[in-house]
Amino acid sequence: MKKLNFFLCMIFTLLLFPISTFAQTPTVEFKCNMSVQIKRGTFNAATDSVWVRGNFNSWEGREYLLTDADGDSIYSAVFTNFTENQELVFKFVHSPDVWEATANWSLTVTAGANVYECYWENVKVYVPKHTIQVTFSINMELERLKGSFDPTIDHVGVRGSFSGWCGAIVSTSSASDDENFELAKRCETILTQSQTNADLYEGVVPMFAEVGEIVTFKFYYSPGIWEKNNLTDNTQNDRYFVVSQWNLDDGFMSIEANFNNESLETVLNQDANITFTCNTNGASIINAPPGTEFKTIHIAGGHLPLKWPDGGWPDIDSTKMMQLYDDGTHDDVTAEDKIFTTTITFHAYSQLTVAYKFSANWGLPTNGGGNDNEGGIGADKTLKMHKFTTNAVIKDTFGLRRIIPNVEKLENSIPTDFKLNQNYPNPFNPETRISWQLSRKLSGSFVTLKIYDVLGNEIATLVNEEQPAGTYQVTFNPQQTTNHQQLSSGVFFYQLRAGNFVQTKKMILMR
Repeated sequence: MKKLNFFLCMIFTLLLFPISTFAQTPTVEFKCNMSVQIKRGTFNAATDSVWVRGNFNSWEGREYLLTDADGDSIYSAVFTNFTENQELVFKFVHSPDVWEATANWSLTVTAGANVYECYWENVKVYVPKHTIQVTFSINMELERLKGSFDPTIDHVGVRGSFSGWCGAIVSTSSASDDENFELAKRCETILTQSQTNADLYEGVVPMFAEVGEIVTFKFYYSPGIWEKNNLTDNTQNDRYFVVSQWNLDDGFMSIEANFNNESLETVLNQDANITFTCNTNGASIINAPPGTEFKTIHIAGGHLPLKWPDGGWPDIDSTKMMQLYDDGTHDDVTAEDKIFTTTITFHAYSQLTVAYKFSANWGLPTNGGGNDNEGGIGADKTLKMHKFTTNAVIKDTFGLRRIIPNVEKLENSIPTDFKLNQNYPNPFNPETRISWQLSRKLSGSFVTLKIYDVLGNEIATLVNEEQPAGTYQVTFNPQQTTNHQQLSSGVFFYQLRAGNFVQTKKMILMR
């Protein structure tokens, strides 16, 4: 009797609680809110459709169709073909075949009902878009002077996110927003030469944009020469600007630039003859036995005529290197004093900052097993020239990292006197600034600024070049601009020579 009662109790329990309560089949409902796209006019609720594509359908097909039966702009559907713990990765797609321009969505399926709801591209607020006329202007002067751009045969253009990077037609039409929007998608990229400045190339691009929109772009010229990266800042490779309410209210904006952000202010204005000296006395070669003799010194660098070797610095790349000499030739002052020398001409319009590095015994068995043997990664030296630099002597010691200080021209007015100012701060640690004035009478003089210790030993050469009249400043940091790892506290002297004029002042390093 007890067994019969237990059996009847179990039947009654199962009738009250169906099996599905204990092992429910998962359902997944996808819901995509298209209200913003409908307001923008990029999605037609009457004719367009929405689908889901993901890792569950090979990212293709239209079987996962979403509909909007109640007209609330939310497209949805429930699917039962997923399993518990299944990892779904997906995106929404609408007619004709437009994918979301965002990262993939994801969902881990759990038992029972699963609902994934979002806005298309996660844009929840409708911000009206308007057409603004964007005038692009690019100065090609430096590319023309370098000889890399020929205005008689080359064309200049701009491409960007506003046209899917396929290009934008130059237009001054007063067409409607829709007409201009379609016009901006055409793959024409030509800018036209300015009538007032032959080096300027200009064009107006109609752009359909909203407040806060980031517009990316770059200039280029034929045959396929694009600008370098990080010209706006280091956050992304392309140039960009952010559309403001002011831009939309005015209906126009202007973008003016120099190709690669370079101008005559940022490059050499003439050829510069730079004499490199590399002192090997007391130095050592990486991975070579102590006392290994320095038989040759070569220099590599990041700007022509210097070149970097291929990865690993193979012996075959010796033709890319430039040799220094210790035989009394190539501006070497004293033969066989273990100070290797050569003079290299950096041509007009070259970069002002050049990274470089030495190599000892290139390709010889005594080089320590590799040609990159002065220092490890990050041990490059840096040459910093001024736009008016014509000559300079760079004194290096093999194996020591050294940065050549950058000389700044402070103002355009012409001083009436020759003057060396007191360094500031003084005493100093770790660096101090030294400024001077050259009068019109001394314009074009060969100028040197050197640092000496109390015994008269030369510590560093900060300036060694011809300079026009003007006011200049340079920063002295002993750890960067000398061949010494560390200078002790004490008194030092700095001396400025310009033609026959000489001035000397005292400064104090305090550790």
